[in-house]
Amino acid sequence: MYIQKKEGMYVVDKTINNYNNSLKKFLEVIELEDNKPVSEITESEIYHFINGCKVRDLAAASINHYLRDIRAWLYWCMDMEYVEKFKIKNIPSQEEKIKLYDIEDMEKLLEKPRAKDNFTTWRNWAITNWIFDNGNRAATICNVRLDDLNFTKHEITITHTKQKKAQVLPMSSSLENCLKEYIRIWRSNVYDGYLFCNVGETQLTTDALKHSFKRYCEEREVVCKGLHALRHTFAKNFIMNNGNP
Repeated sequence: MYIQKKEGMYVVDKTINNYNNSLKKFLEVIELEDNKPVSEITESEIYHFINGCKVRDLAAASINHYLRDIRAWLYWCMDMEYVEKFKIKNIPSQEEKIKLYDIEDMEKLLEKPRAKDNFTTWRNWAITNWIFDNGNRAATICNVRLDDLNFTKHEITITHTKQKKAQVLPMSSSLENCLKEYIRIWRSNVYDGYLFCNVGETQLTTDALKHSFKRYCEEREVVCKGLHALRHTFAKNFIMNNGNP
């Protein structure tokens, strides 16, 4: 019922999969029978789950990832009065340092490809410029279409966001120049396709984008290879340049 509700609210597939995987993990670790009434789940089952994950050598961050989804489901069960109310807290974990790209790596990633370079290199270069300009998520980038760009008004219309709210973003002159060159070389024969597609002209998936970007970093001898680190770097640079949080 909980999953059906989330699907009815148009929650993205990735989040639905996270819920399914986390609930499956919960039932597996605490060895809960399929016919056990949900009303019998208490705080002790949560501790059972945490200890079971520790025995399986799961990292604290991974356990907390599962707990977030389990908590959302159980709090819904509590609101529906299927389960007695109790608090579910994350376990303490060592916070990891956020990965960022330094100036030298940024210069390597932003260096314009050569004319003989292939489509994926030019696409990843354009995507790197895109994220450094506006900090969009991978899922948003994979859904941008050519007609979402307005070079006359220097604007980008974003229709796919995590909050499902459309946005209109300013387009800097540097990103505009980058996109115009990328489109002129690789997308000029397309009217209303995806701006950043795969080689087969179909929609790029987030996983394919992340793997492709990793290879792009390796080709340019950049140690940090995370696509999400571009967002962190954008955020830092934005604040350092007097941006408003």
